Amino acid sequence: MNVHIAQPRGEFMRLDEEPEFRSVARSLGTVKDYAAGEVIFGDGKPPHCMYVVVKGEVEVLSDERVVGTIHEGQALGNLSLLDVSPRLTAARAAGSCQLALLEEERFRALIEREPNFIVFVMQELASRRNS
Repeated sequence: MNVHIAQPRGEFMRLDEEPEFRSVARSLGTVKDYAAGEVIFGDGKPPHCMYVVVKGEVEVLSDERVVGTIHEGQALGNLSLLDVSPRLTAARAAGSCQLALLEEERFRALIEREPNFIVFVMQELASRRNS
């Protein structure tokens, strides 16, 4: 599968079968560094963006227990943007990490303009369900 994501100026970026989404996320979102243990978002909070792990790992928590780990190149927070509901889990930096934040407006614009972007989002959701 060839995946093409539009850049802000209308240029296209090609991704291969196993998408390397970190570089795309860097160019489309805001990159932010988090210290080990820093909370990225809390459960019950309204969603404002999705995140792509550029470097490091992120722990997903439910009732203050680690229930999963998000690795480099993977996304988190996308489900809450899709169903516009408060976050069901919390996330914190497992160690120092760097995340690309894709704000809700940009996320929705990509879904509308780039069918292959939603494929990436769906693959991320399916990988969590299957793990």
